[in-house]
Amino acid sequence: MFISDTCSFSCGEKKMQFSAFAYRKKSRHDPYDTDFNFTVAVKDGLWSGCAVFNTDYTIFSEFVNDLSEMYRSLSGTADITDLADCESSVAFEADKTGHIHIEGTLCDNFREGPQLLKFCFTVDQCDLKEFIAQLDTAAAKISLPPYRK
Repeated sequence: MFISDTCSFSCGEKKMQFSAFAYRKKSRHDPYDTDFNFTVAVKDGLWSGCAVFNTDYTIFSEFVNDLSEMYRSLSGTADITDLADCESSVAFEADKTGHIHIEGTLCDNFREGPQLLKFCFTVDQCDLKEFIAQLDTAAAKISLPPYRK
């Protein structure tokens, strides 16, 4: 199942986008035992990068729920890590003043040697409201039991 939704937010020159969500049945041929993948892209001024994250749908839905709870309570974290042979990860952390610190690593192992791009920036809580709603919508379209809003 492929979901073509694009979930994004921007704050000045900073932009983050999650897109190209794909769910498939687990296969015994998959050495990482994953059933879900999506693309993450980050841009800050002239710098940009993207990576495909391979994970489980249950892990993705927990990430979306953690992000919603973090936004609502202005505390806590939400993070997701690629489960394949890569170092890609994205972490969000809220503080009580309404700032969300985002940091991560995007990795591309499909070229000659791994390409790593590290990033970090801070945005205001209100910059994420629509992004979280978009992620909720994309996750719900897959409509598997682990997703809860």
